[in-house]
Amino acid sequence: MSVQSEINRIKSNIESAYDALASKGATMPQTQNSENLASTAQSINLESEHKYITKALPASSWSKQSNDVYMQTFTDPRIPASYKLDIGLSSEELLQIINDGVMSIRADNNDGTVEVVCLGEKPSIGLNLQIAFVKVVQA
Repeated sequence: MSVQSEINRIKSNIESAYDALASKGATMPQTQNSENLASTAQSINLESEHKYITKALPASSWSKQSNDVYMQTFTDPRIPASYKLDIGLSSEELLQIINDGVMSIRADNNDGTVEVVCLGEKPSIGLNLQIAFVKVVQA
């Protein structure tokens, strides 16, 4: 290999490394050279982000799936199909659905369709859910 082809190969590798770092959320330096690669990699925030949306579920929209199983479904383009879902309710909503006879409430991700499932009874009130989602990978 000629010296020039080696220089071109190294430049291409550095450009590819910066592209990969940018896709991972790194803070990009003004000068993208080999000297700045390490500090650019260190700028990536490795803390997990738990994203969420809020969703209103009307009391009248529960459908009975079987004895003691009620469900509402929806899709949202911000929730990827492979992500795990957790739901949050206000204290007032939680107390009310307990009084209604709801024994459990969960949100399942069925290939991008959110299925909110209540066991026992259906809620008598509309719910304002906070639905958190995070990518799950096997350890």
